[in-house]
Amino acid sequence: MSNPDTEKRHRLFAAAKPLFERYGFRKTTIEEICTEAGVSKRTFYEEFSDKADFFHELLHHRSRRFRDDFAAALSGAGGAREKVELFLETYADLIREEPIYRTIFETPELMTICAKKDSWQSEQSIVRILGDLIQEGVDAGEFRPMDARIAAWLVGIMLDDVYLVLPELFKLPGALEDSKLAGEARSFILSGLLAR
Repeated sequence: MSNPDTEKRHRLFAAAKPLFERYGFRKTTIEEICTEAGVSKRTFYEEFSDKADFFHELLHHRSRRFRDDFAAALSGAGGAREKVELFLETYADLIREEPIYRTIFETPELMTICAKKDSWQSEQSIVRILGDLIQEGVDAGEFRPMDARIAAWLVGIMLDDVYLVLPELFKLPGALEDSKLAGEARSFILSGLLAR
C-alpha cells in the first residue's frame, strides 16, 4: 500500500507545476494549488511550511525524476565519457521538458531560498551524480586527475548558466535555443575532463 502523505505531495506537485509555469511563483496562490490538487489548505500546511518551501520541494521532486531517468538510461552506456555525454543530454532534456526551473529566476528571494535549502552534497543532488561519473573517469584513466566534486560543481554551474541564467536574467538565447552554444558547452566540458 502506498504512503498517503506521498500521494498528497504528488497530487500537490502535479497540480502546482502547470500553475507555476503559466502564472509564475508570485501569482500562483496556495489556494489555487490546493483547489487543483483537490486537497485542503490544512493538508498543504501539514506537508509544507509555506509556498517557498513547497516550491523548493517540488524542484527536488523533479530532480529525483531526473536521477531516475538518468539511472535507467545508463544501463546501456559504456565508459565514463559516454556517461557524461549522456548526463549532458539528459540535463538538456530536463530543462527543455521542465520549464518550472526557469521560475527560480522570477524573484531574488526565491533564488536565495532555493540556494540556502539546497544541498550540493546530498545523495539526491544532480551534481553528486555527475561527481560520481567524473570520479569513475578519473579512476579509469579516461579523465585527467582532478577533484571530481569540484569539477562536478563547476560543470553544474556552467550548465545552469548556459541553459537557465543567460536566457532568464539577460534575455539572451540559451543552449536550448542556440544549438551552437549547446555544442560548444558540451565540447568545452568534455575537453576539460579528458586525459591528454
